[in-house]
Amino acid sequence: MEAVDAVAVVVDVLDPQLAKRRRPFAEAHVVDEYALADQVEDRLEDLADTVEDRVEAAVDAASEKVAPVVGAARDQIDHWLPRVLEAVSAAATAGAAAGATAGEYRSRSGDAVAVLSDNANPNKIDSFLERTIEYRPVVNQNSGEATATLVVSLTNTAPTTGYDDYVIGNRVDLPIGTNRTFLDVSTRLGVDAARVDGKDIAPYTLPELGYNVHSSEIIVPPGETVVVEFELSGNLGRGAYQLAYRPQPLPNPDTLIVDARTTGGDQIMEFDGVLERRSVLSADGVRAWR
Repeated sequence: MEAVDAVAVVVDVLDPQLAKRRRPFAEAHVVDEYALADQVEDRLEDLADTVEDRVEAAVDAASEKVAPVVGAARDQIDHWLPRVLEAVSAAATAGAAAGATAGEYRSRSGDAVAVLSDNANPNKIDSFLERTIEYRPVVNQNSGEATATLVVSLTNTAPTTGYDDYVIGNRVDLPIGTNRTFLDVSTRLGVDAARVDGKDIAPYTLPELGYNVHSSEIIVPPGETVVVEFELSGNLGRGAYQLAYRPQPLPNPDTLIVDARTTGGDQIMEFDGVLERRSVLSADGVRAWR
């Protein structure tokens, strides 16, 4: 009977213990499709009121637990926001004093690169991922015009046996030991061309926080290396060249190779090694990016 089934469903949701005997309970309130309809309606209204009361009680209980956390967060915002706004205002004033327009100001912070591998298997196979990032910009420091090549080499040292599926298996029907990753490359320059193992891929990017972000799906078989290349160009703003590098925390830190040169071929600076924290590289060396 439809009315019996309706009451049974409500009871199922409201009270699992009562649900064990929901059929007798429902039938006690419904003789047939039409009889005692008023009583059934009253009972359903009572059940609805009970559900509403329980929901309100749960919301109140949750609010009591969340309120101190929200209050603490507000206190932190009230404390730090004026200082952040003051720092931004001071930076903007300094940029204006140096002759930068609003559009130029951000570019005056120089070049920047970040490479993000997002595990798309999902599993723990990134423990076997090794990355080498080679960045070779050519810059006119008088005009800010720059071109660059960025090469990201992804080496998958994972075996095909000896580990559980949650480590080297996957849910996308790829061979055991395969690393499937979404690779995001963020750069201040525009992406003119992109290739995976020499084959062209779309150089499409999206803007994000002052970067141009190129995203692609990369599949690296076990024991192999896949090379992703980018050709870049744009204007970084006039002045001495510097590169802000943001590493990704991974089980195996990246090997970073940088060779920055002027359009005349003179070397501005070079680096070959590991940087495990945000850093700024320039002709003066490497310093922490704070």
